[in-house]
Amino acid sequence: MEIDRTITIKALVITALLSASAAVFYSKAHALAVVVGGLVAVANFRLGAKVLKRIVVPGMSSDTGRNAGILSFLVRYAILAVELYVIIGLGIEPVAFLVGLSVVVAAVFVSAPVLKRGEV
Repeated sequence: MEIDRTITIKALVITALLSASAAVFYSKAHALAVVVGGLVAVANFRLGAKVLKRIVVPGMSSDTGRNAGILSFLVRYAILAVELYVIIGLGIEPVAFLVGLSVVVAAVFVSAPVLKRGEV
């Protein structure tokens, strides 16, 4: 299994676990904010992985890859800024949303032993 897919699956599982915990210990609004944050983080990670694979294609000139990478990251962060503006405007719980945004980082830490062994 490819590393980006492994991290995506683990991030979604962590999102589900954190959301269930938030629903039990806090409220449904917190659980929804964790889910929204997790989905935004996973979508951003998937797009970044896709772009990175495209940039590092053998045979592509370094200038073309660098320009495509810079443009892609700028567009992704502009879209992320708009998403955050809309989400904050809707009144999503900000701390729970940030917890959801951190699921990809948690998934990378969970995957670290597998990465070290080179199984992915």
